[in-house]
Amino acid sequence: MRLFIAIDFPDELKNSLAGVMTALKKCDVNASFSARENLHLTLVFIGETDRAEHVIAAMKKTGGSPFSLKISGLMSFSSREGETLWTGVKAEAELERLVENLKKNLTERGFELEKRKFAPHLTLARRAVFPDRRTAADFVDVVGEYEVKCREIHLMRSDRVNGRLRYSKVFTMPLGKFSR
Repeated sequence: MRLFIAIDFPDELKNSLAGVMTALKKCDVNASFSARENLHLTLVFIGETDRAEHVIAAMKKTGGSPFSLKISGLMSFSSREGETLWTGVKAEAELERLVENLKKNLTERGFELEKRKFAPHLTLARRAVFPDRRTAADFVDVVGEYEVKCREIHLMRSDRVNGRLRYSKVFTMPLGKFSR
């Protein structure tokens, strides 16, 4: 199984972000846009493993309290595949603590995790090409500002079905339920 720990978003936020992607398409931005149902915030990418029960134990040991996220802006970065469009996530310090504790508890259970610093963002599109030499900065007004309360985290499974990524929840942990 290909696993990751994430925050899933309520339908109203997913609908708003799907509206942003539709607006970008109408502005002739050519890209591989994220599927509405796949919009999430990855906290820790785990990768291929058959040890889901160990991930769940690490999540329960981590605990954590509910917190708020603010989502806004449109940025891009270049990769081998082209421009990746994303919206920024600003969070309370609780999000940073949660991610660090998850990584610590997963590492203690023998998981090898990415070493790069956590940079919270929501990927909206990959391989983006802008019309008329424009950039992501030219489209920043397309994205509003959203605030969402995070009350749970999820262990997610990633599968490719008929050529498309599909994410499914393996385990849901309410924040504040388990103690450190």
